[in-house]
Amino acid sequence: MASPAFLLDAQQQAQTNSELTVRLLDVGQGDATYIRNGASRVIIDGGPSKATFGRYLDSLNLNNSTIDVVILSHQHLDHYSGLREMFRTSRHIHVRYFFENKDPAPAVTLAILRDSILSRMDHDSLVYRDTDDPCSNGPSICTITKSGGAKLHILAPFPNGDKANTLLRFQTATKPTIAPRRSR
Repeated sequence: MASPAFLLDAQQQAQTNSELTVRLLDVGQGDATYIRNGASRVIIDGGPSKATFGRYLDSLNLNNSTIDVVILSHQHLDHYSGLREMFRTSRHIHVRYFFENKDPAPAVTLAILRDSILSRMDHDSLVYRDTDDPCSNGPSICTITKSGGAKLHILAPFPNGDKANTLLRFQTATKPTIAPRRSR
């Protein structure tokens, strides 16, 4: 299943006068990315190791904080396993939105992560969405205003993986301001 497209609204970034920080976390095999803009925080994937991802949660001072959006790009262990650490009760991390494709999967470790997400839905107002229907009501693009006012646009994958159509849908829906290229 294709992963969703996600982009921060550049015009909103300029209006908040906040610095956008993107950290690619070295989790070994797999991926984990941390994005911060002022008080807004987004995590994409968590790598394969709970211990490694936990050290990043500690070093980024994310315990006792709110993460606006967590996105699981796809259901491979080296992308989701570390995310389980974020849901440890002792970390007191509040997650507002969690996106993944929710396709059936036999992996026990993924089932554990999903159980944690479902528990947070019941007790902590987490919103759990399928990337195939990011707004849960049909539109292929969902906009979330994050802490601090930045906007995050989540696009459902285009059914046949047509990147040109996905980009066109994003540009039509968000009307981003594109900075002119500097000449060299």
